[in-house]
Amino acid sequence: MLMNDVQTYKRELVLKEQELLDLRRSLEQLDASKDELQSELDAKTEELSHARAQLDKQAREFSNVQHQISSITGKEDTIQRRLGERE
Repeated sequence: MLMNDVQTYKRELVLKEQELLDLRRSLEQLDASKDELQSELDAKTEELSHARAQLDKQAREFSNVQHQISSITGKEDTIQRRLGERE
């Protein structure tokens, strides 16, 4: 009877060791997946930062163009008024 118990415990121990090994492999795969996802997140964060910088640049350029249009429109109005005064 004692030999049967020892054999049963050995089988259970082997099963537990296999389960532990499987869990370690799963953990390694999860770590690898986490690292891959972190790399992708870092790349996307960098892309977002670049896109924001481009958007800021374009917003400044648009503002400058609006200012130039306002300035030209003001000059055009002044010229039209002066021409109207001469006539």
